[in-house]
Amino acid sequence: MLNTIPSSGADRLDILSRLPADPDLNALARETKAIQRERGITDAADPLRLGPMHGPGGKTLKETSAWAYPSGVAELKAPALSDRLHRSVAFFDALTSRLLSARAAARPTVWHGRCLHPCDSSSPSQPGSKGADWRIHAPYDLERGGFSYPELTDGKGAESPDRSPPAKGEAMIADRGYAKAAAMARFLEPAGGERRDLIVRTGWNMLRLETAEGAPFDLIATLKRMRTASEAPDQPGDQPGDQPGEWAVQA
Repeated sequence: MLNTIPSSGADRLDILSRLPADPDLNALARETKAIQRERGITDAADPLRLGPMHGPGGKTLKETSAWAYPSGVAELKAPALSDRLHRSVAFFDALTSRLLSARAAARPTVWHGRCLHPCDSSSPSQPGSKGADWRIHAPYDLERGGFSYPELTDGKGAESPDRSPPAKGEAMIADRGYAKAAAMARFLEPAGGERRDLIVRTGWNMLRLETAEGAPFDLIATLKRMRTASEAPDQPGDQPGDQPGEWAVQA
């Protein structure tokens, strides 16, 4: 039995009160191997307090283990705590997925109409790393006012618009890292008869541009014609875009 001392509200990070009664957290923790032996961590509440304290809370493993014992969570040394937190990754993933699935059924209250999905990724690295160790891919759903289908990969996980499942009436907005012809073609394939659109920033020579008829599209020549037309007096039939298909481009 641990002899506990009072801890501050900031230390407690009362996550449990923010979670719904379902699912059974202890059953989920045993299913995902976060709890394997009745030693050290014996309850699903333990990793839910230890994980945020070490991660977002900014404490080292030694500081977290030193905090855990007098706070009544667990008596663990830093190496054992590291092992327990690594075992809890599947538990955190399963819990997050279930919470997101439950929220997906909620009635939209923020945005109505086309489903806009701004999408980007973040590349966190561990201390001393010379590159990206992980990549978090996170489309943001303006309809529900939250992230949808976040995905964690290693540092080699490429940005791609087709990582998340297709959504009805989706219009994704992405940076130039998502401007890959093959991935964009997969994204724009009809999904259940629903229209999908992609707005993406790209360099002028990153992609091979074509007209709607499949002919090469010369961007530089087109821009020169636009400038010439803007400097010339207005004449009927001289405006850019009068020719059918001149401005329709695809990857």
